[in-house]
Amino acid sequence: MEWFGVLAICALVAVLLIHTGALRRADNIIHDAFLGLRAHNPDSRLVIVAIDNRSLETLGRWPWPRQTHAQMIDRLTDADVSAAGLDVLFVETSPDDAELAAALRRSGRTCLPMAIDPSGRNGAAWQELLPVPILAGSAAGIGQVNLAADDDGIVRRAPLSIHAAGKRWDHLVTCVLSQAGVPVPEPAPGPRTTPAPLQDLTVTARPIVFTGRQGAFRTVSYIDVLNGEVPAELLRERIVLIGMTGDGQGDR
Repeated sequence: MEWFGVLAICALVAVLLIHTGALRRADNIIHDAFLGLRAHNPDSRLVIVAIDNRSLETLGRWPWPRQTHAQMIDRLTDADVSAAGLDVLFVETSPDDAELAAALRRSGRTCLPMAIDPSGRNGAAWQELLPVPILAGSAAGIGQVNLAADDDGIVRRAPLSIHAAGKRWDHLVTCVLSQAGVPVPEPAPGPRTTPAPLQDLTVTARPIVFTGRQGAFRTVSYIDVLNGEVPAELLRERIVLIGMTGDGQGDR
């Protein structure tokens, strides 16, 4: 009877730990501690073009005209970058879509993002947020940019692929690396690892090995590249990621 009592107490403790998420929190603490001990130098091939506070102050309120992004893509094309990922969603039509589409075709190496909205229309479990057709057809490829944070608000895993209803969406980074000729390993199959709000989709995620704090990767301002103030040698044969770092813009 004593052993049955011990077993019952252990089972109760285990249920409480699982129900309260204490084990998950402990696992995250251990994961973060070991991650901090792991040396990981930034890849010199990567350059971030930051839509930063100074760019927003100079170019005005977001969103910017797509003509501005077309000029940016042409700058990168002239600099002969290996590949580029423009992490800006273009899900609604705009009068200057044709100009941006032409710049994407001239580039031939620029990938655009899409997202999967877990709040689908008319009761659907999810819906695709794709670039407008003229842009989607002109880009080198499309990749999803969904992220889901753990319970403590930290993003520790990147969903390299998402599956649902016979469809598969690979991450934007997969498209960019493919354009740059960098081999991309196939994500190992496994259970769904990304939490809500993607609970109705099958997600193959990979732990993110953080390199360092903001600025660890070579970063230049969007406005400086647009104005031609960044030497072409700094961008030539580099993998360029364009995205938000400005305050209050949400996405990092």
